[in-house]
Amino acid sequence: MFMGVRAIQGLFLTSGQTIAIAFIKDIFFFHERARKIGLWVLMYITSLYWGPLLANFVIGETHQWQDAFWLGVGMKHHSGYFESVFDAYKRILLILSKPVILLVLLAYFMCFAWAIGVNISTAILFGLPQAMGGYGYSFTQLGYLHFAPIVGVFLGEIFGHFFNDHLTRSYVQKHNGVFEPEARLTTIYISAIPMIAGLVLMGQTLHKHLSVAAIVVGWGMHAFGIMLASVAVASYLLDAYPSAPAEVCGLTNVFRALSGFSVGYYQQPWGAKVGYDGSFGTQACIVAASMILIAIVHRFGHQLRLKFGQVR
Repeated sequence: MFMGVRAIQGLFLTSGQTIAIAFIKDIFFFHERARKIGLWVLMYITSLYWGPLLANFVIGETHQWQDAFWLGVGMKHHSGYFESVFDAYKRILLILSKPVILLVLLAYFMCFAWAIGVNISTAILFGLPQAMGGYGYSFTQLGYLHFAPIVGVFLGEIFGHFFNDHLTRSYVQKHNGVFEPEARLTTIYISAIPMIAGLVLMGQTLHKHLSVAAIVVGWGMHAFGIMLASVAVASYLLDAYPSAPAEVCGLTNVFRALSGFSVGYYQQPWGAKVGYDGSFGTQACIVAASMILIAIVHRFGHQLRLKFGQVR
């Protein structure tokens, strides 16, 4: 029953996320989009942590887990005009035929899953009593712990807010006023450094039962990297395929949801079986391997976009 309801939730959850990039593309000029996407991603990524943070505070006071679900209750009526189902799915299929999009989204898939995986591992291990190998945290303490990734995401937004514009200006100046979307991908290489380091640090900390301070630093580093990568992916795909912002964003959410929700089925058993140093270390290796796909797009993206054309 629970998994069935989760599937229904995922079906309707991404509607607002899908259309956001289209709004940004239609409203703001080219030189403004990276910053606006950064603000949107800031709210999206922190939502992963605001939920557990607020829920732990609620449960810590009421001692009823059902009360936390009232935080998400809300109804909003909507009606409007939509294109036909056939036309909508036809454009999705056209987007799926573009190898550049699939390569970038596959790399993002390989990075984003662990943001949800960390949530699962920390909630279980820090909530377990010390006698059972956990940290013995209360719900309120777990709530405070979730400020670590939120701070990391905010720091990522502050850094990316200025760095993405600097990257664009530098590229345009060096290439006689010509801008290529592949220039956006440089940020993803940078984002891999804190993501990999954060995963390794958290894995070693959980395995060796080290101080919670190491978790705070590692979690914040990973969230910092996820924030940078998310903005770069969205900005690149919007610049590369400006005629289909809603469809590209929707497909991004599909890959993000598949990676994030699927990790819940294997994250904890995986860590318990091979050790958290092994599971988190493997996750760090997967993030590193995803950079190979980004490098392929960085090198051949322009040719691939010309060969396979735009979405019409």
